[in-house]
Amino acid sequence: MRRQACPHVSNAAIALATILWLLASPSARAWEADLHEGLTRWLALQAGAKPDVAVQLGTWDQDLDEGAHSAVDTVFHYACVANDAGMSRTVREDHFPSTAPIPGSPASRAVRAASPAAKHRAEDRLKNPGTDLRYEIELFGNALHALQDSWSHEGIPDIPQFGPLRCSRELAWGHPQTRHGWLKHDADLTYLWPAKTTVDTARATFDYIVAFLNEHRQLRNGLPRPWKDFSSSIDGFRTAATKAEKRRWFVQQGISDTSFLNGISLDEGDEIFAVPRHPRRVAAKYQPKAPRDVASFYLSFFKDWAFTYDFGALAATYIDTPSMARALAASTAGVEASPQLVVQSLRLWRMRDHGKVAALDHIPRIGATTPAMTALADDRQLVQYTSLQDAYISLTGDPEIPYLIEPAGTSPTRFVALARFANAPYDTIAVVADTLQGRLRIVDLLFAIDH
Repeated sequence: MRRQACPHVSNAAIALATILWLLASPSARAWEADLHEGLTRWLALQAGAKPDVAVQLGTWDQDLDEGAHSAVDTVFHYACVANDAGMSRTVREDHFPSTAPIPGSPASRAVRAASPAAKHRAEDRLKNPGTDLRYEIELFGNALHALQDSWSHEGIPDIPQFGPLRCSRELAWGHPQTRHGWLKHDADLTYLWPAKTTVDTARATFDYIVAFLNEHRQLRNGLPRPWKDFSSSIDGFRTAATKAEKRRWFVQQGISDTSFLNGISLDEGDEIFAVPRHPRRVAAKYQPKAPRDVASFYLSFFKDWAFTYDFGALAATYIDTPSMARALAASTAGVEASPQLVVQSLRLWRMRDHGKVAALDHIPRIGATTPAMTALADDRQLVQYTSLQDAYISLTGDPEIPYLIEPAGTSPTRFVALARFANAPYDTIAVVADTLQGRLRIVDLLFAIDH
């Protein structure tokens, strides 16, 4: 969570942080879909896999970051609230491979690239192959994910913290400090790290796919290419620092469908990318834990936030501007409270290119002339949604109410709604509202980075 602890932290703030942790893991995963899905697909083709098999391997590799077992939905709940050692072990198996006992100190749970723990799931599929090929592809794709993350998570796990609350140092996992710690996206981004990191990840992936295809020859389309014939191409993938550069690399390699790049945490560069489409959960009727007037207030606000271009009017209608301005300014050094800060913060979350938002540390720098602030002022850089279902990733299973409403602390008038915009799929936003002078108003806007 980017908001730093303040001396006046209240019970409501503590409760809010707990709710955020239930839904968000700032660093549960590393590498992103460009490597887990895209590069794995390309490497499978070099290994001789049939094209549809290569696609499936990439999909099942990425599934551990997007499917039902995503650590984004589990690690903070089990490591920081419920203290569930069993789920911590699952996170270790999927994303931080080691054989250390859990519970255990962070130092004892250090991750080592290409360790026996990182390899054991892939080795198991080679030693104990099954006959259900679709299931074998799924299991092997998942195994590749854990292997690959042993490079991006190498080191001692950093422990996520927020104010007076503490994650269990014996259970929690986060990006290691050697990869810039639990609050940074950096461990996910190939261009920030030495060539050896990405190349070694790719070589291990390729070698295991070759071995897997040797066990299941009916999945092969031909013989594998020699590593030396194509390995030099990987540096172009590694050094690509924007989505556009990544896309051009894949197209040059013969992969034209690059939709897996839409949600990664890089700046778009010189191309425009679609907002990622996210699978919708099974529909379920959600009943907010709030009075009807509070639920109605949030429904109106989230609709207007998704659809409007007049963010000044949005702020005037729903927000206690002095309260939110003070709260936003307190969260980041060097930022002054102002009505403009509130308006621009609302606008910021509608930007299509969330890489530019990340470059701003998720808060506008009023008066700055950086490319990110220039983009923020351009209406063409905003996503125009037409429905709640398209605008927000459901946190409830209910397509009609995709955001979650909970009481915030012990005050009967204070509530928080949690939401994720489709254009910012790795960030959970918390909208805090309270009754001031008889009117329900929004008083704070928090966020947590989900990976």
